[in-house]
Amino acid sequence: GSFAVSLGIMLIWNRLVAPAVAGGRSADERIRIVAAVVSLYPALAAPALALGAIARMPRADFAIERILIVSPSPQALRAVGLSCGYMLFDLIFCLRHRQCRQPLIIGHHILSIIFFPYAALSHRSLLIVLFFIVTEVTNFGQNARIILLRLGHEHTTLYLVNGVCWAASFFIVRIVPSPLLFYAMVYGSYAHFSDAAFYIAA
Repeated sequence: GSFAVSLGIMLIWNRLVAPAVAGGRSADERIRIVAAVVSLYPALAAPALALGAIARMPRADFAIERILIVSPSPQALRAVGLSCGYMLFDLIFCLRHRQCRQPLIIGHHILSIIFFPYAALSHRSLLIVLFFIVTEVTNFGQNARIILLRLGHEHTTLYLVNGVCWAASFFIVRIVPSPLLFYAMVYGSYAHFSDAAFYIAA
């Protein structure tokens, strides 16, 4: 799964690539760089799967009375699994390396690892979870910036272009659809939710 792929990327980077491009960097910088490198894979793969799953949903699933009780397709389950597998890897990596041990990231990963599969398997708020996975695509630009910065390329055209694209993607992917997400959460039907499922979704 994505946990094994993430581990493989880390090993390949540390043993084959890092000595050539980051050999002169401090241990702290090398740890931050490898964390950013590994994150590039799920930042593209998981959103692609999630977006594909959303695009293939029947039109009826977008009706306001059904939007919160959509059943997962195999592609949606793969998107959730890939995202959670990477977050499990990154959680362990963050706990092991104090340089990456940020409470916000750790909390985000733990909650996602618990509730993303719950939403998918219980058919509750899956579309919202898939939207959250799609927004992870903005992490590509964020972590590409970290890599370029740590490798000393902050004055290059590539760094500038990446920064502009990252800001634009953040606005388009995360900000623009937010009103629709809010509308679905407020006006969607919770008739099929148990009390526990309702409070978890809220």
